[in-house]
Amino acid sequence: MQLSLICAGAAKGLVEALRPPFEAATGVTLATTFGAVGALREKFDGGAPCDVLVLTRAMHDQLALD
Repeated sequence: MQLSLICAGAAKGLVEALRPPFEAATGVTLATTFGAVGALREKFDGGAPCDVLVLTRAMHDQLALD
C-alpha cells in the first residue's frame, strides 16, 4: 500500500526522519511531494493524488473557506 503525502517543505526533515520507522512498522510506503505551500495548494487543487496534506494553518483555513 502507498500513502500520498503533500507536505510543506519546512516539515521535510521531520517526515524523512520518521519515514523509515513508519514504513517498517506499517508496511505502507510514502509517496511524498514537498515544496512551498502556495505551489502545493496548486497541486492539490489540480487533483494531485493526496491522502495526507500538511500545510500551514493559514492555508488550511483558506482551503476550508473555498
